[in-house]
Amino acid sequence: MNRNINADKEIWIENKLKKMTLRQTIAQLLHIPAWSNRGTKHESKVISLIEKYGIGGVIFFQGSLESQAIMTNSFQAVSNVPLLISMDAEWGLGMRLDDAPSFPYQMALGALHKNDLIYEMGAEIARQCKRLGVHVNFAPVVDINSNPANPVIGFRSFGDDKFKVAEKALAYMKGLQDNGIMACAKHFPGHGDTSLDSHFDLPIIDKSIEEFESLEWYPFKILIEHGVKSVMMAHLFLPQIEKRVGRASSLSKSIIDLLKQMLGFEGLIFTDALDMKSVANRFNPGQLELEALKAGNDVLLFVNDIPAAIEAIENEVKKGIIPESLIIKKCQKILGAKFDLGLWSLNPVKIEGIFQDINSRKSDHINRQVTQKSLTVFGRLPRLSNKKIAVLMLSPSEKSSLKNESLAHHNIEKTTLDIAKKITVFQKEMEQLANISGAEVTHFDNIQDREKLSELIHQFEFIVVGIHGLKMKNIDHFGMSKKMKNAIKLLSEARNVVLCLFGNPYILDHIFINDEIACQIVIAYQENQFTQEETANLLFENNQSTGQMPVCINIDNC
Repeated sequence: MNRNINADKEIWIENKLKKMTLRQTIAQLLHIPAWSNRGTKHESKVISLIEKYGIGGVIFFQGSLESQAIMTNSFQAVSNVPLLISMDAEWGLGMRLDDAPSFPYQMALGALHKNDLIYEMGAEIARQCKRLGVHVNFAPVVDINSNPANPVIGFRSFGDDKFKVAEKALAYMKGLQDNGIMACAKHFPGHGDTSLDSHFDLPIIDKSIEEFESLEWYPFKILIEHGVKSVMMAHLFLPQIEKRVGRASSLSKSIIDLLKQMLGFEGLIFTDALDMKSVANRFNPGQLELEALKAGNDVLLFVNDIPAAIEAIENEVKKGIIPESLIIKKCQKILGAKFDLGLWSLNPVKIEGIFQDINSRKSDHINRQVTQKSLTVFGRLPRLSNKKIAVLMLSPSEKSSLKNESLAHHNIEKTTLDIAKKITVFQKEMEQLANISGAEVTHFDNIQDREKLSELIHQFEFIVVGIHGLKMKNIDHFGMSKKMKNAIKLLSEARNVVLCLFGNPYILDHIFINDEIACQIVIAYQENQFTQEETANLLFENNQSTGQMPVCINIDNC
């Protein structure tokens, strides 16, 4: 940054600061949640908080493109200091918004042989964020999923290899930040080795500083060395580092000091959402935010009670327990980040054409390319041309089928509600490609009876099995019944079977334990139009798959 820009930045920060009261400088550290699908009453409540207290930012959750754009303009119009707008958009705006694109999950990105497409995806997500008036994307997840039973990270991680996690996270980070969006490495000190979900309880990781340094902190170090602008603190309990029992890492000065001193991080430090039960159940409103500030966080995310938070912090300042200079310094840091993101010259979000601009052909092209190159094959795929093929769709029964799998505030897959529609995509694609290649296809839906499956294996030259409708989270065997599991195991014993898994690869660990597998397996990592179509294309085109398994599973030689 040249001298003139530095001077302009200092002047802008100073002009904003000198107009603020103590309460308003405190408010700049607080971010509140907003939903663009909750109507005018909710919108009015957020506007009232912005006008009355001068809060620093808004984190958006579920809604739609146009409604969020309209709300963003309304919020910015009443704010004396431009608001920092953020979103969790790990796999794109579709993680939150009903009418925005969803890109592959990070575990699918972890399967890519090269990282150039990850950079392109990050750049495209940055473009979409800017078009929507979003400044911070809480991505990438740099947690190493070293615990296969992890119920909250899992498919959101690039994998279980620290070097690959770091290089892929770096490509994503650069794609965002090279194109004007602040990236956020999360969740420090590392959420990959947990068996509890911090949205609901406080996970414990009983490791030393040395153990964290050798594994979990490696990706953080790499991203910090390359200029990541923010880090998010996790809600975890580390008994070997934080001696106060039940004290979350997000509220621990000793742990945040490690991030600053050992890893040398100087950018913005965000708490994870403060409504999460791992911390919210342990402190009263106001006290929780006060503890988060005293621990060393810069931005307190998802504050539910703004008056209580401001009052608790202000009282500590007036008592001399917290120096007012600390509040001012943090406020300057936040204002500096806003200036760097261009908020010193803020224009309203253009509403017209926002759906078309964000749902672009380029977005679809990148999505398809990433999907195609992430598909991972075990075994040698057969040539299906001119063959007699059965296409069998396996999914949970109606009683156990997914409703809407949620990850607290997250949309895991918008289309999980319509399993039948997704299966139809795969069926239609298989049918079309079979017609072109001279193959004969017969469709079968959800046969899980042992005798009928045995008949099928002997009746057709090849059986292509689509495994559909399972959960992405490692809970309750991913929603898989014992009968469905046994059906897949039986099919895996036949050489003329190709299993196509549209879901989390850890599902295979719940099916195969020291089993002999004769079939071929295609792992597509998730279930949507692109994975269905590209899997069918792979089966008929006999292309060499380049996807590499990002985690260790039972069928792999790891």
